[in-house]
Amino acid sequence: MFTSEDISELKSVAINKKVFNSWRESRHLEINMAPADVDEVLAQFYAEVKRKDGDDYEPESLKIMQSAIERHLKDNNYPLSIVRGREFHNSQQILNAKAIHFASQEKGKGQTSPSI
Repeated sequence: MFTSEDISELKSVAINKKVFNSWRESRHLEINMAPADVDEVLAQFYAEVKRKDGDDYEPESLKIMQSAIERHLKDNNYPLSIVRGREFHNSQQILNAKAIHFASQEKGKGQTSPSI
């Protein structure tokens, strides 16, 4: 049985796939490229992508987008994993750097760590 969380995740995957496809189409990029070129495209996407209001996506949203792109590539018989493949080290680094940057920005907004 699907929970409301499962349904939300399905919706977010569909939205995230649309975000990437819209970004990719606006730059006239094709996915049927060599791994190094796909890595470069993904790195650029992770670095540039913003919400419609101009804010950055949270790291978890970017990871969901990465998973949606991975599924799309696998559905189209792409033989490599953009999540685990060494060929995609650069884009993975960009994704991790954005997560670290986001965490540091959140700390700068006055959030305090919980007291023990």
